[in-house]
Amino acid sequence: MSENLLKNFLNRLAQRLSWTGRERRTGNLQPTNEVEPIPAGNARIYSFGPFQLVPAKAILARDGIPIRLRPRPFRLLTVLVENHERLMPREELMSEVWGPIAVSPGNLDVTLTALREALGTHHNYVETVHGHGYRFHAAVTVSSKMEMDYSCFISYSSKDHRFAERLYGELQSKAIRCWFAPEDLKIGDKFRDRIDESIRIHDKLLLVLSEHSLASSWVETEVEAAFEKERQQNKSVLFPVRLDDAVMSAKQAWAADIRRTRHIGDFRAWKERASFQRALQRLVRDLKATG
Repeated sequence: MSENLLKNFLNRLAQRLSWTGRERRTGNLQPTNEVEPIPAGNARIYSFGPFQLVPAKAILARDGIPIRLRPRPFRLLTVLVENHERLMPREELMSEVWGPIAVSPGNLDVTLTALREALGTHHNYVETVHGHGYRFHAAVTVSSKMEMDYSCFISYSSKDHRFAERLYGELQSKAIRCWFAPEDLKIGDKFRDRIDESIRIHDKLLLVLSEHSLASSWVETEVEAAFEKERQQNKSVLFPVRLDDAVMSAKQAWAADIRRTRHIGDFRAWKERASFQRALQRLVRDLKATG
């Protein structure tokens, strides 16, 4: 990824993570972007586990998906990661996070809790050394390149989960970073916003077409978002594959457009290993050819 592409990616992602004054007052883990765009080449990217941290743009992502984090927890994470090779005393952490503002020690505990919730419980990234302070507990690498080559968002119906899960695993093993979630899973607006962000952030939308996904109310929105991204970037973004023949006779305008203008990967016999591998080989070739 060139420096200009990195700069554009970071600026677009930061815009997506902007937040309103109301959210500042009432939200819990909310995005923050109170920084100015920076020149290309100046963005240091810290990677640890599945996470990528870009302090200069107030961005924290997991597998390329942005995580919404308020300013204090974000600042705390940044300080810990930048000093990951040493123990940080409580007093020093509070000074780095709050500066000259006088706050009670309990504020640090609350902020640590919010940070740990954002990072998840699968790994204890912030180690407590009782009586001494805190240490960031993970291997950290520093670069100026976001590792998102050949990234794609998989759109599918939850009824096709077995196929999507298998496809996801195969693509990951071939260095194609993916994110996917059940197409007809309704968890609310925040989840919908996260999917919208994912489509915009990832290079490609891999659309699994079946009788189930064609009936999903979300597919049309995602396809339209992919079409718009193609018009803006003048490159292929939408890559459809089919599990049955439903799309070939579907009456929806967007489905007809896909039939007329796209090669649709044929995974109708995906349960047969040889057939699946043939279709997968073609799909991987197409995805990387337009990377």
